[in-house]
Amino acid sequence: MLTGAALLGFAANSVLRRLALRALVPLLAAAAGLLLLDEPASVRLLVAAAAITGGVALAIRGRS
Repeated sequence: MLTGAALLGFAANSVLRRLALRALVPLLAAAAGLLLLDEPASVRLLVAAAAITGGVALAIRGRS
């Protein structure tokens, strides 16, 4: 069974992209907590998710 980090690694072409996509792993864990464990969604979580996603997008687009 492949982990999320391994699947993200296969989709990336460069080392920088792989590192940037690995930053999404905590976001995926938080999403799993929301969906599977019925954790409450807070403003802090949503702001952090937006910051992580935006940072990864900037890292990937900036070096393409």
